[in-house]
Amino acid sequence: MASWVKNNVTYNFDIIGDEACLNRIEFNQNKPKKIEIPSEVQNNGKIYPVTKLKGWIYVSPKSE
Repeated sequence: MASWVKNNVTYNFDIIGDEACLNRIEFNQNKPKKIEIPSEVQNNGKIYPVTKLKGWIYVSPKSE
């Protein structure tokens, strides 16, 4: 699993061939008003189009 962070949101995805499969979104600070599913992610200097949302899980911050 690879990760990509944008605007304090972490997107976790798997690389399958030349495509990315988004499977988890996390944030550790204040809940964003809007989370955008990226059309592409970068991993090890290569850009992959996000083509699938397989087993997608949304994880909110833990309550204290």
